[in-house]
Amino acid sequence: MAATRRLAAIMFTDLVGYTSRAQRDEPRTMRLLGEHRKIVRDVLVKFEGREVKTLGDGFLVEFGSALNATLCALELQQQSAEWVGESREDRPQLRVALHMGDVLSEEGDILGDAVNVASRIESLVEPGGICVSGPVYEQVRNKVPCAFEKLPSVRLRSVDVPPEIYRVVTGADPSARDVRTAPPARIAVLPFSSISPVAGDEYLADGLTEELISTLSQLGGLRVIARTSVDVYKNRPKPVPQIGAELNVRSLLEGSVRRMGNRVRVTAQLIDVLTQEHLWAGTYDRDLDDVFGIQGEIARAVAENLEVTVLDQEKRRLLSRPTGITESYLAYLKGRTLLHGMTQESPVEAQRQFELAVRLDPNNARAYSGLADAVYLGAKRSGRSVRHFIDILQVAREQVSRSILLDPSAAEAHASLGYLLVELLEFAEADRELRTAILLNPSYAAAHQSYARLLTEKGRLEEAVEEMQLAEAADPLSPGIQFQLADLFFALGRPADATQRIRRLSELEPDSLRNHLAGFEGALRSGDHGRLKEEAAWITGHPPVLGSEHLRSLWNGKYLAAAGDVDGARQEIARLRSLRDHETGEISEWVPGEIAEICALLNEPDECFLWLDQALQSIALPLAHWWLSSGFRTVRKDPRFREILKKARLL
Repeated sequence: MAATRRLAAIMFTDLVGYTSRAQRDEPRTMRLLGEHRKIVRDVLVKFEGREVKTLGDGFLVEFGSALNATLCALELQQQSAEWVGESREDRPQLRVALHMGDVLSEEGDILGDAVNVASRIESLVEPGGICVSGPVYEQVRNKVPCAFEKLPSVRLRSVDVPPEIYRVVTGADPSARDVRTAPPARIAVLPFSSISPVAGDEYLADGLTEELISTLSQLGGLRVIARTSVDVYKNRPKPVPQIGAELNVRSLLEGSVRRMGNRVRVTAQLIDVLTQEHLWAGTYDRDLDDVFGIQGEIARAVAENLEVTVLDQEKRRLLSRPTGITESYLAYLKGRTLLHGMTQESPVEAQRQFELAVRLDPNNARAYSGLADAVYLGAKRSGRSVRHFIDILQVAREQVSRSILLDPSAAEAHASLGYLLVELLEFAEADRELRTAILLNPSYAAAHQSYARLLTEKGRLEEAVEEMQLAEAADPLSPGIQFQLADLFFALGRPADATQRIRRLSELEPDSLRNHLAGFEGALRSGDHGRLKEEAAWITGHPPVLGSEHLRSLWNGKYLAAAGDVDGARQEIARLRSLRDHETGEISEWVPGEIAEICALLNEPDECFLWLDQALQSIALPLAHWWLSSGFRTVRKDPRFREILKKARLL
């Protein structure tokens, strides 16, 4: 067979002290080697690694993905650290080295400079550690739950131009991270405090916080934490080192806003998390008309003090103004603040402010984008029929399209349009818009989260996890992201990872609906009927939270079906069929998909597919749920499921 070339990620592993152990106690060492090889081979299968060959006590492994190789290395070290039956002092330790490059494949083996470099890197790894080359680091940074520490330049034997080498710094719990491992360019903007004498001016501080996050995110050299995570600290002050550790950042920007009539004073301080010293501080006394200009000046000062290069197009972006009309901009800021409210009226009030902003300035691009978000969120919370919801989505689509026409470089607008297109099942266009948003602002957690949903609906769950981990890096304290990751990990057969996310979710949002929904799915997959009953009782017993009669019947029906109570499950299906939409008088558009899931749990595939076909008649398709729910496990293997996906334009 002729030799072929390809790009590959290469892993070398080494069992520390194997030779000396064998000399002291050969039988026991051979037993340990056998256990070690089983651990490694089981993990390799999980991450699609190809075992090229064993090298005594080590492995040479090839991966098609640098990310898979790195995640595999992390799990290998985790499992090695938990080696059953060995004391901590006597537990064998593993070294892992990763490199990426061109390899020559010949008769199952791989050769070439890249393999040589990977083997040389392995000699630099400390026991129990992982080192990766620069090419691997560039592929996986911000995609894995760990930090990287660049090692000093070293010469590698027989390597003329050695790559940069990074040590992987792991930490299972973000709250326990050593802030020294946080990438230097990671920054969080803490909520600016309002010290205005008028209580109604608080929106100005909230709005400025969000705008600074957005402005700093436009600088490609920075990674900025999302507002969802920093809002946690608005009324819960914590020490700087603790905040830095929880958010995994090296710098914090904080400040205050004071408005006096048409004048505004903004103070800002950039704090080094390691030393708790001020890297920079500034005070701006300006007319209210220049409030937007202050943001650009603060952003440039932050970049300069963090030694971040600002590209020419980024400089132009910092100088641009969303509107020249102050009252339009202030209405926009009020709208953005109101969008974060949790009441049903919040998006309605936000919509009024955005409508005022565009009346005052029809060229205020950001106001149109905010208006689209408010219209969408208001419809989502209204509980109206799906047909009405579709009409609203089209209105929101027109608004955000106007925003993009006025300002094509706004990542938030592209992300909003992408999400709307996902709801409208226009997947190709949604993919394009969401990838554009991520390209424009890699720190934008909402864009990564929306793209993960799109990938999930296409059944590309591994890729969805990658996007969700990027969202998590930008928004580490978001309960919604932890919930979605738990769902994905359950669906991928990684219950330990899912359980870790549920535990984190419980810390962020104790005893919430999301906690119990995730717990229900975990119990369903493990067959723990006792816990399943408890979770179902909590979910169905909280109608103000759940908000819909048909959802109570759905979750009770799922529990009864899983518990083997066929008659009880059938009664819930009958209740679902009896429910009517209060606007149309017809069966609710959501009900067919819900009945289908109960039928799947009852192992009645024919009836399940009849209801799935009926669900296809409306846009009310829980497509992501079809891939995530264990209820559809057997259904997904049926050829008819592929036909459903084709009809839904997912294949």
